[in-house]
Formats: sequence, structure tokens, C-alpha cells
Amino acid sequence: MPWVEVYNLRNDSVHIAQVQKATLTTEESGLAPGHGLFGSPEWWKAIDEGEIPTITIHGHIARTYMGSMNDWPEVEVEANGNKTQWTRYGADSLYEVGRPIEIKYVLQKWRTKRLDRVLGEFSKVALTMRVSAPDTEDFEK
Repeated sequence: MPWVEVYNLRNDSVHIAQVQKATLTTEESGLAPGHGLFGSPEWWKAIDEGEIPTITIHGHIARTYMGSMNDWPEVEVEANGNKTQWTRYGADSLYEVGRPIEIKYVLQKWRTKRLDRVLGEFSKVALTMRVSAPDTEDFEK
């Protein structure tokens, strides 16, 4: 099946900079720098060498919606009977309900126990997101 990459964290310098700033300048935000600072060359090396394990889910898009305070684009993915929620990156038109989707991610510990209690022990950090390529006819619409 042909795929379209809708997101690649390696290309998202704005998101990386925001997480790094939160980690380095606040007491209550950010991700734990266990294998180097999030998005740093050391962090990517740990991923590439398997020190930070990657997880890949294959599923389909169950729904798209605006999360948070109706201001954050999200996608719900159903895979193996489980539903997970993710930030929706890239062209909204590619996120069609029923379309196959693949997400490669890592689990990254939060920096503080307060975030653990609110958000769970780990953040699911999307590395890449791909959706099945639309038909050329559909894509041109």
C-alpha cells in the first residue's frame, strides 16, 4: 500500500525547540532528558541505536476532532481493538475516517511527578505518522 508521510518529528524544529525550552526553563514542564535532551543529536542517536525503543501501530482513523478547549487538532486511531488519541499534523484532508494510518513513536518520561499524576507516566512522542495514499482523483479534490 502506498503511504503519505504526514509528519516527521526530525523536521519539526519548532516543536523540538518548544519542548526543549519547557524542559530547560520551567520547573513543572518538559520531558526527562534520560538519553540526552529531547530532539538533540544524542536523543536521536539513542532512538536510532535502539536504546530508546520505538513502537509502531497500524490501524485506521476512527475519528478526527478538535481536542483540548476545541483548539487542538486530534485524530483517534483504532488498532487491535484499542483507541488512542494523537495530535493531527499536516494536511487535514488526508485524515479521513476509515483510512489506514501508521504511527511510529517512543515513550518518553515526563520531567516531574506532577505531570505523571495528571497525564500518566509517559508521553507518547510521535516520530512519524503516515496515512494511506489517497486515490489521485480524491487527492486532487
